[in-house]
Order: sequence, then structure tokens, then C-alpha cells
Amino acid sequence: MDGADPAGSPARLTEAEVTSRLAEYSDDPAMVRRAMVDEGIVRRSPDGSRYWLARPRPADGMEFA
Repeated sequence: MDGADPAGSPARLTEAEVTSRLAEYSDDPAMVRRAMVDEGIVRRSPDGSRYWLARPRPADGMEFA
């Protein structure tokens, strides 16, 4: 996964912040976080300390919203 962190990228969160937010929806937030990186939904800095959306995208079926 490309670790580039462009200057104009969306808000960056720490690993703990991402994990905490995902814990509201999953019993295994670390697995979900890793899957989001693997699927290209989020990117992370080379040292794994910061995460950000790869690019905002609508949910399936919500392209018109």
C-alpha cells in the first residue's frame, strides 16, 4: 500500500483513534482497520501512526447521494 500522505489529504487520525471509532461497530476493530487498508479505503503513514481516507467515496448504491 502506498504510504504517501499528500498535503491536501483529508483529516488524519492516529491508530488509536481509528481503532476506537471502529470499536463502536465491531468486536475486532484491528481486523477491520487492517482490512480497510488492504482494500484501499484508508491509507496509512509508513510508520503506521496516521490513517486517512484514500479518497471519499459513496457506499454501494449511494452514488446518486
